[in-house]
Amino acid sequence: MKIHKINQQTVFKSSFRQYTPKANKDFKHYGKMIIKTYSKTLREDIDLRDLLRYAVPHFKDVPVVNTYSLACSDLSEAYSYKIAVMEEVPKELQSKFSNVFASDIDKRILAAARSGRINIFSSEFAEALRLYGYDLTKYFKDKKVSVMVQGDDISESDTISSYEPIKELKEKLIIKRSDILTELKNIKDNGNSIVMSRNALPYTSDDYIDEVIYTANRNLKKGSLFAIGEFDNQAIELYKKLLAKDFFCPLSGKNNNIVFEHI
Repeated sequence: MKIHKINQQTVFKSSFRQYTPKANKDFKHYGKMIIKTYSKTLREDIDLRDLLRYAVPHFKDVPVVNTYSLACSDLSEAYSYKIAVMEEVPKELQSKFSNVFASDIDKRILAAARSGRINIFSSEFAEALRLYGYDLTKYFKDKKVSVMVQGDDISESDTISSYEPIKELKEKLIIKRSDILTELKNIKDNGNSIVMSRNALPYTSDDYIDEVIYTANRNLKKGSLFAIGEFDNQAIELYKKLLAKDFFCPLSGKNNNIVFEHI
């Protein structure tokens, strides 16, 4: 874990969100901090282009599609999804796919998410072009701070910079504090949901995972989608449990998509 003080703001990087007493003291004023975890935009563990190319005809008969970003971290996933909607979905249908409900249990992460800013590694702009052909400079503006990042799995030449997402990314985006299971229990689904729960469940207990899958099976109607990440797929028992609970995987094995449709 590294903490950097930049212009009286705090940039925090932690892979598993474990906080020392010093970190807790530094973060007592939530409104003044900037957080960066290992979350990043347009991750390689799921191809949002293929997800949406599948979802558009799949949800052709529903008026609104609600997307849930569970364990949303700093909104990297939510913003990435909205960017993909703007890039891949026909303009006349984009409003239909614009509702995103993001939730996380971590107060510090949520404070950063609600700040209206996001920290982005400089390398993410090149990766977005390479992986997706997306120009992130169209969607994130107004760089304010820059800090050198050093870590075992991050290039020392990389930097974190703070950006403001354009207003279209922040519209129809609801942020709340909640855990994965609680959100699944409260979903009002009518076969019109895309649930993203990526790279979080393997950090929880087996009993918690079982209850999450049971609740998803009970509350999601036929046709709704449940997306997990490549890291989750490595936890093969999670994959097997979903397959055993009335889910099948229409995009599995294609461009890292681990997306389950409820049947």
